[in-house]
Amino acid sequence: MLQRHASYRWTTSQSGIPRRAETPIIYNPRMPKRAAKTGAFDATFSALRAVLAQHAHKLRVTVDEPGDYQLCSQTLKDRIGRPLFVAAVQTRKNYVSYHLMPLCAPEFLRKVSPALKRRMQGKSCFNFTDIDPELSAELDQLTKSGIEAFKKQLKTQGSRLKAEA
Repeated sequence: MLQRHASYRWTTSQSGIPRRAETPIIYNPRMPKRAAKTGAFDATFSALRAVLAQHAHKLRVTVDEPGDYQLCSQTLKDRIGRPLFVAAVQTRKNYVSYHLMPLCAPEFLRKVSPALKRRMQGKSCFNFTDIDPELSAELDQLTKSGIEAFKKQLKTQGSRLKAEA
């Protein structure tokens, strides 16, 4: 059983002498954190990681830990010199998130089904507690087309940069 801890407020009387107030302030000790649903999320994470791992040979794996898998560009850097982030699967407290940055382009958003759009959080993130095979197949197709478009844009930028030099 949890015990309560009473702490009294201190006030000053009119004469300036500190004294204890009449009513105590009751503090509850910190409640234990709720355990995440790791059993259900492990299966979801491994299914989404498998979708993303099929495309890892085209990109660089920067993080591969339990509950976190991230892919970045092999050649492009962001503005402070880190590899450019492309996709990730991460386990959070209440869901597993699937990030795919090429989805920020409007032509890919038109390809997203209403069932998958319901799971969308922001422009390029999907949240799952469990995953259906249909959604997994659709995510695989979106990931494949998004990474191919990313690679195509990389090639056109590279050839443009060579022409400018």
